[in-house]
Order: sequence, then C-alpha cells, then structure tokens
Amino acid sequence: MTILIVTNRVLNEKPSSPEFLFGETLNAKGGCEIRLATFDKNPDGTWRGDLIEEADEPTVDNVPSREKFRELRGRLINDEKDCVFYVHGYNKSFAESLEQCWEIQERYGVEVVGFSWPADPAGVSPFDYFQARRVAASSAPALDLVLEKMGRYFRECLSEEPSGSAQCGVSFNLVIHSLGAFLFETFVRSGDFSGETRFFDNIVLNAADVDNPDHKSWIDKLQFVPRLYVTLNEQDMVLAASDIVNRDRLGNTARDLLAQRPYYVDFTGADHVGKAHRLFAEVPENPRVEAFFDLAFHGRAAERLPGIERDDENNVYVFQPDRYVGADSDDGERMDR
Repeated sequence: MTILIVTNRVLNEKPSSPEFLFGETLNAKGGCEIRLATFDKNPDGTWRGDLIEEADEPTVDNVPSREKFRELRGRLINDEKDCVFYVHGYNKSFAESLEQCWEIQERYGVEVVGFSWPADPAGVSPFDYFQARRVAASSAPALDLVLEKMGRYFRECLSEEPSGSAQCGVSFNLVIHSLGAFLFETFVRSGDFSGETRFFDNIVLNAADVDNPDHKSWIDKLQFVPRLYVTLNEQDMVLAASDIVNRDRLGNTARDLLAQRPYYVDFTGADHVGKAHRLFAEVPENPRVEAFFDLAFHGRAAERLPGIERDDENNVYVFQPDRYVGADSDDGERMDR
C-alpha cells in the first residue's frame, strides 16, 4: 500500500536508502516549502520511494499535488477505503515518521497521507524540546498550505461527480499526535485559519502536547468538522516529561475540560493502557481501545463504542475497565462501520 508523504523537511540529494530521502532540518527554502513523495515497502521490509518531480512550467492542470490527490481519491473509491491524514509528534526522524504512517495503514486498513515535519533535534533535553516547538510553529504555514490545497482538490472532485454520488463512501480523517498538536494549534490560532479542516469527517487529537489552560480559545474554532476527539491518559509517561517544562498538558489532564466542540475521551482507567502515549498503537492487549480508533479513523462515531460512559459533570467520556463492560459488548470485535 502506497503512502503519500508531504513534507517541509530538507531534501537529501543522494540518500543512502529511500527512508533517508528527507532529512532532519527545514527545507533550505524555508518552512513553507513542501515536497511530495510516495513510499511503499518491499517484501523484505525495505523501503522504496519516489520523489514527485515538480513541473518545469506549472499550470492549473499539472500541479503535482493536484494530480496525486486525484490518484489517491480514485484508489480510495476503487478499493473502498478511507483515508487518514497523519501529523506526527516530537523526536521523530523522517524514517520513524514513515514507520508510524505504515503502522496506521496496516493496523486500521486505511490509506495514509503523512505530513512530516523536522521534529528530531538530535536530543531530548529541554533545549531540544523547545527547539522542536519553534520548528513546529514555523511549520504551521506549510500545514495550512497543504490543507487548503487538499480542500480545494476535494471540492473539485465533488463538483465533477454525478449528483448523489459525491461522497462515494470515502471518509477523510485528520489524526494529530503529541507535539504535532502544537503545530496544529499554531495554525488554528493564526489569521490564516478559515475552516480548512471542513472536508474531514473526524479530527483526533491524540495525547496533545499543548497547554490545557485556555485550550478552549482555539479548539472551539474548529466548527466545520462533525466530530473532534481529544484523547486523555493521566498516566501518559511522555507528557509527564513535558509537564516538567510546561503547564498541564491537554493530553494528560482530566480536568478543566471546558471546550464545547470536542469529545474528550479519558482512557486512563482502561485495561492495559498504563503509561501509553500513542494510544492507537501501544495498547494491543486491549481490543476495545483499537476498536475506538478503528471507528474514529474511519469517520464513525467512536464515542458510541460500548464501555464508554459519559460523565456530564466533567464534560468527558470515560473508557471503562473491561470488568465494568457487559459480556455481550466486551468481545474485542470492531463495531459495524
């Protein structure tokens, strides 16, 4: 299965292998300069990749991103698949961001478009972390450009399809992980944001490494998406380290959940969650956790999964331990999508 990568990382002219096609710094032309490439895996697990060349004389009809989006949408319709647009978190090399995209694609049966930003400052000290935050902030205009273009191409495709067949059963969903949420927050708070997320069915902010205080002021601007999920794990080990140099993080704080738009979902008490950070990948022992993300990544109402109870007083959905879930719903199977 092919992964489409959009990135503002520097292009390595002579990489030793495809997963090193892009490096660990911003593109030499700046954070807004983006390149596209496709990647797939050989039977032996090695990568193969193709840089998408830019047209010598760009026109409306030969812009590479437009062509690739049309190809993607055609595959999704023909293969009856949904799509996840994934933004990774802190301390991830380009090769690691590729692996995360592949993991999502394999585990959840979706196609993945990855936005890969230079989040690996070659260290994990407070200095390195804040350096990565600065890079994340400077990458926000690139994300804006990508989402704006995708939205435009999406509208073009819809306008060309016969009436009544526009959706074709395809769901697009935005998944943002950890420090990627700070990049996303910077974009939403900027004057450039004007509803570019409206073509997504679901947005999932997983383990968001952003301030819990005052998150309402930006997250409630996301008015154009049917469902917005904010996942919480109070025991999150990675966000606990971030807490040392930051205020309370949204992804590990189950209080002051004051925004009106999101479905807050607290996984803290769920079986086998423990200190997990990437909840969609690190809890294989609990099939109900995977079932939640399976629904969310396919554009469905994941909060309706059996074993999730609404706490109205605290404005949060609470993922219950297995022993509190009825035997008929605790079967580990995915809900009908």
